[in-house]
Amino acid sequence: MRRGLFLYFFSEFFLSFGIGMVQYAQPFFYSSAHVSDRTIGYLFAINAFFGGCSALLMGPLADRVGASHIFKWATLTIGLGSLCTSLVTSVPVWTVTAALSGVGGSMLTSTENVVLSSLVTGRERSHLISRFTALYMVFIGVGVIFAGWFVHAYGLRETMVVGSAVSLVAPIFRFFVKAPDSRRTRVMQVPSKPLVFMAGYAILFGIAGGSSIRLRHSF
Repeated sequence: MRRGLFLYFFSEFFLSFGIGMVQYAQPFFYSSAHVSDRTIGYLFAINAFFGGCSALLMGPLADRVGASHIFKWATLTIGLGSLCTSLVTSVPVWTVTAALSGVGGSMLTSTENVVLSSLVTGRERSHLISRFTALYMVFIGVGVIFAGWFVHAYGLRETMVVGSAVSLVAPIFRFFVKAPDSRRTRVMQVPSKPLVFMAGYAILFGIAGGSSIRLRHSF
């Protein structure tokens, strides 16, 4: 279990740090391609929409195939989505990668705490999850700060590529995380109220986050 926790937290540094770099550079990267503010807003809204809607499916799917498997694929999907975004200059392709990143995000939020809690027992779970939440927010913040310097030194596309590459280190470590999975026999079922509320929160949080990024960029 300690080995699994070490791999989990070590991989989280790379994932969150890379996400922080991408989050900082992405709206400016879109804008540098002479994309209108309205289109940029649509791209962030598509990300939030697909993330929120797919969260309704990812919970039951994780129960069927195992949360640890979805958790690993989610980490890979997020990194690949941002890497594909950074390598092209095409709004249609960005629309697809925005949706892909949204799905990856919902896969991760539906499973990460489940996997983390399965690696510990008893009263340690709540303490560990709260510390983990604080830790990955710190890592994202450090990535944002680093990206601010990196953009000025090397450029927007380079920051996107490096941030994506850093986040893609995480799936390598998470491949070796062995977590016990409890599985159900059915995938499709009526979502529970907490799951519906989580999906709605994901949509609203994503739209609000995208709007705030655009406002900050505009000013």
